[in-house]
Formats: sequence, C-alpha cells, structure tokens
Amino acid sequence: LLWCSILGLIFTTGSYFSSGVTSIYLLILTGFGAAMLWGTIWGLAIRELGRFTKTGAAMLLMSVVGGGLFPLLFGQVIDDHPVHPQLAVLILIPCYLILLVYSTWGHRLENWTLSAAPNLKPLS
Repeated sequence: LLWCSILGLIFTTGSYFSSGVTSIYLLILTGFGAAMLWGTIWGLAIRELGRFTKTGAAMLLMSVVGGGLFPLLFGQVIDDHPVHPQLAVLILIPCYLILLVYSTWGHRLENWTLSAAPNLKPLS
C-alpha cells in the first residue's frame, strides 16, 4: 500500500508536468498500482475488528461510492478547463496522500471505531 501510494503520487505528478503521450502513459501507470490497492486496504481495514467485522466490512463496501464520484468530478474539471485538461489529474493527489497516511500510520490506530462511536452495535 505504501509503495502503491508513493508511485501513484510520482506518476500523477509526472503526468501533470509532462505532455502528450508521456503524460498518458504515466496516467495509465497509476491504474496498475490502483488495481493492487483494494485487497491491501480491505485486509488492513477489517483486521482485528472482532465482533465489529461485519459492520466494518459493510462500511468499507459503502465507501466504494467514491469510485463512482471521482470520475464525474474528473470529467467536470476537464469540461471546465478545455485548454488545460491536465488540471483534472490533480484530483488524484489528495487521494494518494490519504492512502499514504493510511499506509504509514492510519491502519495502526487501535479501536478508533470504538472511540469515535462507543454505542456502535454490530450488524446482525
């Protein structure tokens, strides 16, 4: 996860600052790293949840809606800036930064769900 997020940041930045076919290839390379992310995120997110595993897995599945929203935002930025469509690539930077934080220390936060919502009940 750490390497995928670092490479994603590098490829995204390279895609923004390059032009032509090089920019396209770098953007395509971000997809290879992204393809490996889900399994890693899933494993780290639901580990040691105990009786909250079903709830955690359900919440993780509901978070997939971001995968449907970001392409719309990406397309909107391209439509709004036809002279410089590479601005849309900058949307990926905060996404990879969040993954970088999660991969370094975010997945280690113990019982963060319980402290955020002490009355959380597991799904039946």
